[in-house]
Amino acid sequence: MQVRLHYRALMAAFAFGMMGAGITSCTENIDSPDTDNNQDGLIVSVNAVDTQTEALQAYNANPNSQTYANLLATQGLQGNDLVHGTLPVQGAQADGLMLVESSVPTVNAPAQNAITRGHIASAIDNDFTVAAYRAKTAAEVGEAPVWIPCVTFDKTGKPKQPFRWASKKPYARFYAVFPAAGATSGVRMTASEGKVPNVVFKANTDNKAQTDLMVATSPITQYQGGNDAPKVSLPFRHALTAINFAIGDNLAPGKRITKVTISNVYQKGVYQMASDEKGTGAGWTGHSDATTFALEGISVPTDGSVGNILLGDHNNYTFLMVPQVLTGRGVQLRVEFNDNPNDYIEATLNGEWKAGETRTYKLSNKDANWDY
Repeated sequence: MQVRLHYRALMAAFAFGMMGAGITSCTENIDSPDTDNNQDGLIVSVNAVDTQTEALQAYNANPNSQTYANLLATQGLQGNDLVHGTLPVQGAQADGLMLVESSVPTVNAPAQNAITRGHIASAIDNDFTVAAYRAKTAAEVGEAPVWIPCVTFDKTGKPKQPFRWASKKPYARFYAVFPAAGATSGVRMTASEGKVPNVVFKANTDNKAQTDLMVATSPITQYQGGNDAPKVSLPFRHALTAINFAIGDNLAPGKRITKVTISNVYQKGVYQMASDEKGTGAGWTGHSDATTFALEGISVPTDGSVGNILLGDHNNYTFLMVPQVLTGRGVQLRVEFNDNPNDYIEATLNGEWKAGETRTYKLSNKDANWDY
């Protein structure tokens, strides 16, 4: 069966501490030295891999049901996680309009044309933070104390402070988050003995200042001594939901979209990292800080070119949001026209934003011939 991704949705315009024994916070230990006296001479390094890019390239080269299933799995998604439907709208301008809602299993697709991306990561091109555990046997790694306590690695995979392999504890698993933990990125990583690390993330309400969030869990890696350090692969995947907004067909001429808001959205969440490289156990909990995300200072004609980049200067209009359940929470998408707050449409959002997807809301005429 031929499976086709709808890239139009991806190219749409704007888109929208713990304390206690054995606990390590990355925001406090970014440059911690190696204090284990059992180490050998070889310094640890890692290889960051963008698994979405690899899976998408494979799909583009040979689009079929298997490569599509692999793309879904890379993002931790299933087919029924993706939505394709319509939402009714209310408000002064609601007559004859609707929102077409769709999603695809990527957060960043390679550009076939110049597209708006916000600050979505297309590569691990800057510092990231790593926590690691090691033990005498592979089975003991999951119960081991923290070895690398949330340390900054550069984009080439080298730590800012050296950590060395130990033949007495040759088995290790690594966890990583990009961008690096810190106040600027809104990322806080915590690692503790015998537990999978977690990441606290707070989305910036300033759309232009938002950053992507990527996470990775390595396979268990064995150090076998000698002069060759193990090759540590960190398969990064996207942990947020990208939210886009697009203009559909046959909208009334002479109007301008001047403000878009999504209200009652959780700004903060806790991401439990996967316990293995397959993504086992990964997910978001601890949602808090419901707030409003707004895009203002825009002027977008409703009779513009359908599906193309329409908002602002073609930059920084993808909203990068904490994945969350929407149903029953009164989450509202509101579009205002002509700088008049009484000239608007709005819709209640339902379902769930999933990590690793791009969700697009396209304003369309009910009588238009539309697709996803």
